[in-house]
Amino acid sequence: SRVRERRADFLMYEILDLCADDMRHVTQVYMARVSALEETMEQTAIRSDKSKLRWFNEVSLIRLQLAVVLRRLRGLQRLLRRLTDDKDLSQALAGYLQDVSDHVNEAYEDAGHLVEKCRSMSAAYEHLEDRAQEKMHREAAEIQNLQDERMNKLLFILTVIATVFTPLTFVAGIYGMNFQDENQTPTIPELLMPDGYLCFWVTSIVYLLICVPAGIWLWRRIYGRKRASPASCSKAAMLGTHGL
Repeated sequence: SRVRERRADFLMYEILDLCADDMRHVTQVYMARVSALEETMEQTAIRSDKSKLRWFNEVSLIRLQLAVVLRRLRGLQRLLRRLTDDKDLSQALAGYLQDVSDHVNEAYEDAGHLVEKCRSMSAAYEHLEDRAQEKMHREAAEIQNLQDERMNKLLFILTVIATVFTPLTFVAGIYGMNFQDENQTPTIPELLMPDGYLCFWVTSIVYLLICVPAGIWLWRRIYGRKRASPASCSKAAMLGTHGL
């Protein structure tokens, strides 16, 4: 073989060439692995939290492994530079060493590119996670706002009902007291009126006919203004955008 026919420096070249080919193969394998992870992220195939964590951990592990590959390639580059500057080696070996150096430099560039791609993929993943967290918080805040608004409406209705019927309860309580004098005659004058019961109901109905529309008007005034304020803000924003 050529290794037996030539000097020991050619054997050294063969070893370095095998190392360079192995490192190129390693970088090609990592390139295929990173491309598969990138396609997985672009196709949004990672949906569960467990698969997302597995994907992120795999990208981080590849970055650490590529850092080791880069250190090995830098060591090969330093070795090749020293061999190229060594005058004791045969001039015929310079061309072989240059070929090995080209392979090592190509593998080094590919590994550096993969490290940058892993870093950008990790940053994109973190950005997507931040957006997902913001969306979840925004949805939770919207649900909480709806619940608060529903509770406020319920309290407002109960307050209006209590406000309307409290005077009627007070009047009914007063006229329901059975105070009598020594002749067993009620001491409340209105109880002796022939049409007192009818007057009570007429007064109550008139009172309700006044208070119920007032409560409805107050409801529309308060919640109609709240409902109209977001629409006015959006309209003002649109007018400002058109003005710009």
